[in-house]
Amino acid sequence: MTLFSLKKNIEQIRPHHLLFGIVILGAFFRLYKIDYQSLWLDELYSIIPTAPENSIQSIIEHCKTDQPPFFFLFIHSVFRFFPYNEITGRIACAIIGLISIVVIYFLGSEIKNREAGLFASFLCAINFFHIFYSQELRFYSMAFLLSSVSYLFFIKACRNPKTRNLFLYAVSTVALLYTHYFGLLIFGAQGFTFIYLIIKDKNYQLARFGIITGLLVLLAFSPWIPTLIADSKVNSFWIKAPKIYFLAEYFYDYTGKDAATTIIFIFLIVLFFKNFTFNKSDSNSFIVLMLWMIISYAVPYLWSIARVPILHDRYTIVVLPAWFLLTSLGWEKLKSVPLKYTLTSALFVSLLINLTFFKKHYTRITKDQYRECSLFVINNNKQHYPIYAPDPLSWHFNYYFRNETNKVTSIDERKSSGNCWLLQSHFSVKERETSLKMLSNEYIILEKHTFFKAEAILMQHK
Repeated sequence: MTLFSLKKNIEQIRPHHLLFGIVILGAFFRLYKIDYQSLWLDELYSIIPTAPENSIQSIIEHCKTDQPPFFFLFIHSVFRFFPYNEITGRIACAIIGLISIVVIYFLGSEIKNREAGLFASFLCAINFFHIFYSQELRFYSMAFLLSSVSYLFFIKACRNPKTRNLFLYAVSTVALLYTHYFGLLIFGAQGFTFIYLIIKDKNYQLARFGIITGLLVLLAFSPWIPTLIADSKVNSFWIKAPKIYFLAEYFYDYTGKDAATTIIFIFLIVLFFKNFTFNKSDSNSFIVLMLWMIISYAVPYLWSIARVPILHDRYTIVVLPAWFLLTSLGWEKLKSVPLKYTLTSALFVSLLINLTFFKKHYTRITKDQYRECSLFVINNNKQHYPIYAPDPLSWHFNYYFRNETNKVTSIDERKSSGNCWLLQSHFSVKERETSLKMLSNEYIILEKHTFFKAEAILMQHK
């Protein structure tokens, strides 16, 4: 079968059938061995506050030291109906990731056509960066989804400002703002795009409806603005200052740090710019994507340089849909059918090689082993020795001790008698050694069991 006959056969398949196949492919990559890794520090910050017995008010209070509460309230509602464990939380995030594959199709179709939409959904389905964060119990897959939905209805509303489009835009954008602070960048980028379109097209009816909708979005987000202002006054953060070439690093992260995928992405993006024409369709798509990208990177970069670093590659997952769309627009401009399907196949094969041999995503431990460390102590602490951990890790470890009588307590609350267990994780080797030195005058080490970025130490009082 030639590539031309393959194209003919593919074109005879309805787009929603192809999309269904792409979603099934994406589901395999996201659901396979989803519980292979232990929950790590950040994921424990998601699952502990959202326990089904916790109140909504307590969740909102927790979010004042993390991110806005929409994701946390969603996970809390999931745990109200399904088992409270790591696999339930991760599957919920993976399902959000799968919905994103569908939304990207509609967004690509809205920006260009169904062919571009299908290729964008394919890129999303096989993208390592998206797979990784769809398997993590954090708000990143939701930020990606809501960024995509917001732009989908933003574009629809700009083309046809009827009530349904404006309402769905407002709802999705408010949800995005209440999911991650970088959602404000998306809202800002849309604001600048809106101003450009009004000036360009002189559509004053759109201006009136758009301004009202934007004000309603701000009004809905206003209860959280005092928290936002308080957080903006933070003078230090764990994130390092971005390098001047941070965008190149992030782009390489987006492509899974895979050379072949990176080259193909660059080739297709260059192809789009090379064949760019200033017709209405290409021009508007170009403005939407460029402002989406420029503002989402420039604002946090300048803030990071002027005040405190806030720019991190996983936070910029709200921009990843734009990269998929830009790449798909380049693919759509390819005139060579054999080259189109060769590049598509190459991207898929490259992902498989990267996942299996380089990332070893399903076979290599890369997250702190809180679970394995905790279960070891649970299974081997027959004498019910007290269990300690340095602050604030006792709070994290206690997720795995939630059904145990013997809980983990702070090392500062230790009693100077008898044997005890010391649990450590996440901190650097130097920080762990500091914790041990705190106990060296009182205890000697009997056993030390090491896990990935975690350890369980049985100690005897002198």
